[in-house]
Amino acid sequence: MNQYKAKHFNAFFPAIIDSVKKAHPQINSITVLGFCFGGSLALYSGIFNQVSRIISFYPGQVITPEFDGNQTITSLLAQSRSTKLTVHILFAKHDSLISGDDRIRIIQSLSANPQIHAYHYLFEAGHAFMNNHRNTFNESAAREAWGLLDAQLY
Repeated sequence: MNQYKAKHFNAFFPAIIDSVKKAHPQINSITVLGFCFGGSLALYSGIFNQVSRIISFYPGQVITPEFDGNQTITSLLAQSRSTKLTVHILFAKHDSLISGDDRIRIIQSLSANPQIHAYHYLFEAGHAFMNNHRNTFNESAAREAWGLLDAQLY
């Protein structure tokens, strides 16, 4: 993951959006969902105005500048977004990779842009609580998170 940089994502993601829109012209709303580093990439995808909603589970490495080399993912998103974007971030209270202070910095950074409507949720669980193949799986938190998302998406 440390090898993967913004330039790699930028090389293919716009082509994916164009391909989806070309194949399905009736689509007028794109949601990107990701977990952990994928949650960070989901947040980064918001720099593309075609993305209208992001769902990010316990996003790692979003407040360190290594991804872009100069800025954090959240500051890039906050500075570049020019159209409305809804962001749902699902954090784990006992996440050893994302501290409480980091959660605050993520939310504050996104809140700097009035086009970004960020909602954050805190679950009584550890990192990767949705992954039933890991020892941090928390069935109760996973059910609660899916229920919350189901209510938001439909």
